Amino acid sequence: HESSAANSTDQSKNLKNVKNNHSEKSIETQKVSNKRKNDNSKDFEIHKEKKVENTKYIPQSLAVIKGKKYVVIKRPTVHQNFKKKPQDVIKKNKGAKSIAKEIISTNSTSSSITTASATAELLCCARVCRLWSLVSNHKLLWRTVRMKNSYVGNWKGFANALQSNSTVHLDMRKMITTNSDKMWLDFSNNISCVQSLENIDMCRCPTNVIENLFENNKNLKVLNACSISANKGLCLKNLSNMENLVELRLRGIEPLTLKSNELGCTTLPNLVQLSLTTFANLTSEDLTFLKHLTKLVSLELGDCSLLSSKFPKDILPSLKTLKRLRLENGKDDCPTEEILETISTMTNLTQLELINFDLKAYLDKKLALCQNLKRLLLIPTYQQQSATTNHIILNGILKLTSLEWVVTIELIRVTALYVVQYDEGSRTSKSQKRKSSTGSTGSSNSKDGYDECIPILKPIPGVVSEEEYFDPIPLLQPNNPDVMPQIEILPLEKIKNILHTGLPATNFNIIKTPYANTWKQNLID
Repeated sequence: HESSAANSTDQSKNLKNVKNNHSEKSIETQKVSNKRKNDNSKDFEIHKEKKVENTKYIPQSLAVIKGKKYVVIKRPTVHQNFKKKPQDVIKKNKGAKSIAKEIISTNSTSSSITTASATAELLCCARVCRLWSLVSNHKLLWRTVRMKNSYVGNWKGFANALQSNSTVHLDMRKMITTNSDKMWLDFSNNISCVQSLENIDMCRCPTNVIENLFENNKNLKVLNACSISANKGLCLKNLSNMENLVELRLRGIEPLTLKSNELGCTTLPNLVQLSLTTFANLTSEDLTFLKHLTKLVSLELGDCSLLSSKFPKDILPSLKTLKRLRLENGKDDCPTEEILETISTMTNLTQLELINFDLKAYLDKKLALCQNLKRLLLIPTYQQQSATTNHIILNGILKLTSLEWVVTIELIRVTALYVVQYDEGSRTSKSQKRKSSTGSTGSSNSKDGYDECIPILKPIPGVVSEEEYFDPIPLLQPNNPDVMPQIEILPLEKIKNILHTGLPATNFNIIKTPYANTWKQNLID
């Protein structure tokens, strides 16, 4: 009994100890849970306060979705500085721009399309996709802007686009314009803001637009205005402001006039090419400014009929660097003989163009002295003594490497009518023999012997035997009716053979053109 009682007391003690341990553990767990609850409540309160702070100034609205109410909060912007782009967007743009640059720089299909496209077509390409937009708006493609078949409605935006793309060359030829005074006023006011422009090719415009370019666009290096409407005289007073000007071409639809003799004070130290064609009644006093153009290489002058001997004696010798000279309309009292004498002393001058000049007697000797000439474009007037004129040309060309001889259609027609008026009895047998040898028949063959022929005064330079040509046709001179000069009617093909024999090292070409198109003839470099 004693042992059982002892065991029962031990068990009771153990039970008490277990209960005490459980109670202590439960107390500890309650304390931990209370701490967690307190911490969670504090975190919730802090989060709530932060949320309240974040949503304090954010606009909110109430929305009902499927019967439940929701508070809708606008998502805050990722970057508050709207000018600053995220890094991922910047990286994407850099990648796209590099791809666009590679497309333009390489000889790919896209590069060929974009470089050959006009300005209006580039704007259409920019609407295709983002890559094509970057390619079309690349600055390399906008250095030269061609406005052919294009219209500008906002000149201010157009000028800003040119300035932002650093456009260097603006080509306005064949552009669609209204030609109103307001349009040209807007153009003049805004084009002066484009300081990157160095080259402008103007379309048809009035004279005041050119004068505004002289005054405002001082950075221009090339100015081509070949369709000036001559509603007023052209003032070149502000031309001296363009110190960087290298090339200047001024040409009117109708003959241009100068307002006053203000051209004489003009100095352009860097000018290399100057073209003043279609200027009427140019005098030697108007051209005294040419003495100051020390770098001039090419010179084109319009109406030279009023030039005095001062031009070949004082002005031309001062142009030491001149290599190309074009003179137009040398009629009446133009000092052609003195001009050729001066040209023979200019060693650097190798190209000469004489357009619609009267070639007087003994001028072939002066032309033969110009041994420095390598290329010659010659268009005689053929108004009187055309046979003498052709004789002077054949006798004057000696050491040329290039010859362009322009024969007018009117001269060929007049020669054919002139030959028909004479008795062809002595020439019929020879012409029939020539036609039978070529195998041509028919009634129209009677005119073929004189088609494309011109008269040349005998003796023909470069011809030893004249049996193969037509019989001479007598002409009466009005001054000496007893003298019977003889001319020869030569086909153009026969003249080419004479030139080929006499000038084997010369590239020559005989051009047939109407008199109205003689002003458009040029030597192609």
